[in-house]
Amino acid sequence: MSFFIRIMQKLGNVKTLSYIFKQAELIAKKGGEKTPSEEHFLLAAMDAPDGTVKRVFEQLGINYKQLQNIIQPQLNSDTDVDEEDQKPNFPYQTAVSGKLMMKKLITISKKETKRPLLGVHILRAIAENKQGPVNSVLELLDVDRIKMNSLIDAELEGWGKT
Repeated sequence: MSFFIRIMQKLGNVKTLSYIFKQAELIAKKGGEKTPSEEHFLLAAMDAPDGTVKRVFEQLGINYKQLQNIIQPQLNSDTDVDEEDQKPNFPYQTAVSGKLMMKKLITISKKETKRPLLGVHILRAIAENKQGPVNSVLELLDVDRIKMNSLIDAELEGWGKT
């Protein structure tokens, strides 16, 4: 991979992460929460400019409003900020589940070599956290995990081919 392509990929990563973090903070604040949690990041990813998460959920028969209606009652259960692990190089204040998801995204961004971070990378990071609060959201929505992972894979493989 050429130096120029790597630079463009890293810029894409920064753009995606910045968008998702800012949107998650806005969604949290709109809902009266102090810090974004994993659920806020999922809602932000659903509305990401690349449209990948929205397409996955549409193919699962779920729209933004349905997702929001299931998530809303759960938001009060994950609002504590883990002050000890919010270091200067980790500028976003998040709930514990949000912090874990952000760390996973940063790890994914370092490993991804084919494309910049996309919304579906965020969905994958969230879905892999079997103990996270979004796990129960996906269960309430009766999401077929195998189908969702296949749709995520298809979005990743199809990125940039249109």
